[in-house]
Amino acid sequence: MARGSSRADTDKFERRGDILEKFKYERYVLGLAVPCLKTIFGEHQIDENQRDRPDAAIVIPDPKGQSIGTKIGIEITTIDPPHALEYINEKKRLEAHDAKRIEAHIRGELLPAEVAKRATIALTKTYISAGVKAKAEKYKAYHEAGSFDQLVLIASTELLLGPSDLIRYHSQWSNYLLSKEKYPFDHVILVIENTKSCMRIYEKQRPRTIKPDDDIAPTVEYMRTGFIPIGRQNLGANNTPPAIPIRQKKR
Repeated sequence: MARGSSRADTDKFERRGDILEKFKYERYVLGLAVPCLKTIFGEHQIDENQRDRPDAAIVIPDPKGQSIGTKIGIEITTIDPPHALEYINEKKRLEAHDAKRIEAHIRGELLPAEVAKRATIALTKTYISAGVKAKAEKYKAYHEAGSFDQLVLIASTELLLGPSDLIRYHSQWSNYLLSKEKYPFDHVILVIENTKSCMRIYEKQRPRTIKPDDDIAPTVEYMRTGFIPIGRQNLGANNTPPAIPIRQKKR
């Protein structure tokens, strides 16, 4: 499954920047999840005062107007491995690589047949469940700290995209694995940033007990060619290591 190199609308948000940029990104993801939140809870309003522990909240107005309504806490996280996002989004090493090749080309040197970046990222059946696992420990603390009727986890991804059968594969497996683990959040919503879509993949009150039949090993292929002189086509064989290797790290 091929992936483009741009982040589209998310380019204007620095994930690891200051608090303000983090807040903007979280509100962006929250906006993408609104259709799913409406399906689950109906019409609601965003509590603008809720910004941390958890990251957001919505309020469902009381139909009779006699109370403040139902309050739903929302935690927002990304399920993509940090080292993969760093490899795809960082620019300094790529710029340095291109600068060296351009200088060598100007000097008349023969450039090696290579690509700047190339990586195969595994999208195993545990991709989503592993990505949200660490958030489980926050559930109890959030309930104790705030007056939330329910807690929702929004899991965003840049890397998980593709045909509907692939998304179905991951949603079924994540539902089964989270159900098996008795994941504490009341709902888990998956936001796919590249398609600006969302879907509920887990509901605590309706756990999936049937193990999915499919067991495939999908991957996402990422490549950046870097500087290539005009007229040159040979990038090197697929087994040629990239000039800038990915730094392998665990979640």
